Amino acid sequence: MLSGGAAPSSSKILVQVQELIEVENKLREVQQRLNASTKEEETTREKRTQWKGLLRELEIKQHELKLLQEQVEGSNASMVSLFSLDYIWYRRVQLMSYTQIASQVEQAKATIESLQQALQDAKEKQLLAYEEVKKLERDMEEFKNNKEGKIEELKVHVYPFSRPMHILRTEILLSFYPPTFPTI
Repeated sequence: MLSGGAAPSSSKILVQVQELIEVENKLREVQQRLNASTKEEETTREKRTQWKGLLRELEIKQHELKLLQEQVEGSNASMVSLFSLDYIWYRRVQLMSYTQIASQVEQAKATIESLQQALQDAKEKQLLAYEEVKKLERDMEEFKNNKEGKIEELKVHVYPFSRPMHILRTEILLSFYPPTFPTI
């Protein structure tokens, strides 16, 4: 059994250094998550550009379809231009049938929805990472300005974890230095 003596003064400094290291590790972790979110945002940016192109193409196809329908439903003027309408229709059929256009429209809509969801998810992740970085920066600033207060606050959070370590440390010490009892 160990007894007597003053408590080592270096443990307070070691605890502070250990807490600083933990805060720095958390900051690194959050920065890594922020970097990942930024990379994901760049990836979704490419998908948004692709989505805008598909949307533009969809609008053009819908406009062409509307013009063709107006020509077909039109007056005698459309009958006069029947030859040109037949030619345009023939060219459109050659390029793409109506079912293909409809399927591409549906595919574009599905792509748009998935890209919008991916964009929303990326924004949420980026916001969470940004908030975490700001919190850690505030904690680090508080630590610089009010080390004692911050250390006390951290001790409250660290104490539940440090107590089992204290018990473990005592068990280890006892295993290396078993108590000796006087013989009678």
